[in-house]
Amino acid sequence: MKKLSLMVVVLVVLLIAYLFNPFNQASLRVSASDEVFTDKEHSHSEFIEEAIQTSEQPLPTSLEPNNAGKAAEQKKPAEFNYDIGALECVTNIAFDNEEYEQEIGDYFSSLADAEGKEQQLLYTLFSPAEDDEKSKQLVDYIESGNPSGSEIVALNAIASCTNAAETHCDEKFLNQVVQYDTQNGVMWFYQALAYLRLGNQQAAIAAIAEVPKSPFFNARMGEEALLYAEALNQSERDKFSINAFAGFQQAMMRVPFFSGLTNWCKNETNEMAIANACLTIGRELSERSTLTIDNMIGFTLQESAYNWLQDDVALADIKAKQDSSQQINADDSFFVTSIMIMLDERLARRWLTLLDSYGEYTTQQILKKEAKELYQNDQNVICSTIYSIFD
Repeated sequence: MKKLSLMVVVLVVLLIAYLFNPFNQASLRVSASDEVFTDKEHSHSEFIEEAIQTSEQPLPTSLEPNNAGKAAEQKKPAEFNYDIGALECVTNIAFDNEEYEQEIGDYFSSLADAEGKEQQLLYTLFSPAEDDEKSKQLVDYIESGNPSGSEIVALNAIASCTNAAETHCDEKFLNQVVQYDTQNGVMWFYQALAYLRLGNQQAAIAAIAEVPKSPFFNARMGEEALLYAEALNQSERDKFSINAFAGFQQAMMRVPFFSGLTNWCKNETNEMAIANACLTIGRELSERSTLTIDNMIGFTLQESAYNWLQDDVALADIKAKQDSSQQINADDSFFVTSIMIMLDERLARRWLTLLDSYGEYTTQQILKKEAKELYQNDQNVICSTIYSIFD
């Protein structure tokens, strides 16, 4: 009878975790007809195996021989933490999403008058507000000169300029905000998108030219999600693994819409300068971004440029890479591990600390191996039982 009860609990956990699974939802802000492709290096099993073997070693400054590292400024990921409470994998997810969001929103809003720099950072990033009000908060924080978390705030601020016609998003602001994280290629990429929205093609081309010069290309999704989850450890909603997922969703909300860029590269590549810019940013997105949605867009941009250039050989090569990446993404073997990430703080922390360094796909491969090893020898009966039933 006890075994049957455990099975029922596990089945409920599986259903809930599937419905809220970030790997089924958060990365797919594209239309239903779009395919998600991983980046170029993900097609190399040798790189993945090397990443798995060295994931607890100091990060390489270059993840490919001829390519600047994705996140060269990142520190060594935290070592795996095996310490865990006995009931860690008993989820507290409930179907009270509105109540959860309200409590979280109230907590971050309560930090408005806090004097500490960290509290002001958390309020600026995570307190609920309409888009125009949130943009104002981000701008005010930057202009205040507060150095705490300035890179993430600047990234959110410039991202707001890619999706809405904000009044503050003029040339002066775009040049000012990029200076807070000038070595990050994502900042220059977002600046280019903002300039395209303003109709300034020459400035967009100039911004794209800066991306390959950047030492790293880091959307800081894991960093922001980790900041969100750790902040909530002080609240009543302190289930880290659930908050890690919510933080990842929060960070993914600033992923820009790509329609302006894709239409530009598809319809305006009647000049060599534009075609070259589309090829440049396409390669950067497909080869260096840690996000699969960026990798997908990168392939699309290169395809548009090669179509205009009538380079059939290069076009065939890009399509082959798309097909290869699509096959890799069709692998559903990460499903069980993704559930455990939502239940087990140890895996959730590992996921966020690796994400910005290795990207979504390679992080998944690392965690699949580490989860298997963890639950083979785990003293936590609940966690290991849930994993073994569905493995």
